[in-house]
Amino acid sequence: MVMMAAYMGAFGTALMALSLLLHWDDITRGVGAGIMMACLVILLVRKLRDEYLQELWSAGASWALLATIAWSILVPLYQGTFEGRAGVTWLPDLSGNWTMIVAMGAFFAGFHFRRLRGAA
Repeated sequence: MVMMAAYMGAFGTALMALSLLLHWDDITRGVGAGIMMACLVILLVRKLRDEYLQELWSAGASWALLATIAWSILVPLYQGTFEGRAGVTWLPDLSGNWTMIVAMGAFFAGFHFRRLRGAA
């Protein structure tokens, strides 16, 4: 059940990213976000019962934190440097949806990387 939730959460993240990139209907974005959040709840509830899953959760959370920090610093810096808006370098134009997608994508990437590495 937990691995299926991890796969479905990654699928929900990809669905949400595709719906934003391809300008699909809002219902598709909502379905992707709903799948992603439901899977995170399942993973959170189950991680408290097993050391292996807790280690996978910790790896995913670490990757998500690093991705969020990098996204929050580097994207506004890129926009200000290469798009010529030096006065508003630290005010990102990107929506909060992309920050969530980057964080959740990094979470599931870290989760599956640690699982496939077998180091947990």
